[in-house]
Amino acid sequence: MNLSDKQNWYKYKRIFPSCNPRETGVFALSFHDKIIHGCISNPYGAELEVFSERDTPIEDINSAYEAFSQRYNARNLTVIRRDDLLKTVMDLMPPPGEPDKSPSYAKHLQDIRKSLSLDKQDKNAHYEFRGDIQNEHCLSKPHFFTNIFNSIIADLLPEQKLLYLGIIDEDKQSLESIILEFEGRELISFSDPDFAHFDWRSLTQTFPNPEAAAHFVMWAENRYQLPTYSIFVSARVWREATVYQQKSGYRAAWKYLMQARSTSDLNREFLIEPEPWPFRAVLYWHGSAAANLGF
Repeated sequence: MNLSDKQNWYKYKRIFPSCNPRETGVFALSFHDKIIHGCISNPYGAELEVFSERDTPIEDINSAYEAFSQRYNARNLTVIRRDDLLKTVMDLMPPPGEPDKSPSYAKHLQDIRKSLSLDKQDKNAHYEFRGDIQNEHCLSKPHFFTNIFNSIIADLLPEQKLLYLGIIDEDKQSLESIILEFEGRELISFSDPDFAHFDWRSLTQTFPNPEAAAHFVMWAENRYQLPTYSIFVSARVWREATVYQQKSGYRAAWKYLMQARSTSDLNREFLIEPEPWPFRAVLYWHGSAAANLGF
């Protein structure tokens, strides 16, 4: 990962923090029957605990689970063998000579997690597991916004598309923005917008109106040659929506976000541009009871 990728990753995590898990679990990496690394999943609001059991022998996973469950009040223990993890990572790497096919860091992590079958244990899982609840309750969840196109309605939109997100803090007179690239329903890359030769500051002296937002869309489509949709949201609403996910879950965050649009001053809280009906329907789908049909 080069410097630019790292900067994009830090920004991505700042804008889209993961949602904490519901329960505490211990995840460990083993090599030659010893723990070489590990971490503890910390539920929202719980005191942060740091894993400090490196070099602990782990020949008997049942005994290890009993010890860790008492020490950390953990509901399960997951032990991944180092060689299995390395093989998984290598299998997911693009063929030699095809660097352009390298996935974003976020997608690579997601693919590793899926390949190891961490979310739901199955016969192909590459780890040893002990506990009274499944891993899905002890794993962090992606930020609700990154799954924006994960619905059947979104299939009516172009297969390849960009989403420009602008978070406006009028009190600080600041704009934080990021470009998300989707292929179908899947987020495949993200980047810090390159605003060279684009006078974006004059368009964000106040919360953008539809005409100003259209300039951002036109700039992005000319710059990246892909159909683009934009969402501008106030920093206050964005922070509150993220807290709603932590406290009440994915759908509660979307519901709050869309309620903010319908109950607040539209010129200061939430703006969509352009707004074809499939895109508008996708947003309302997430926060409605119908969301249960797609997730």
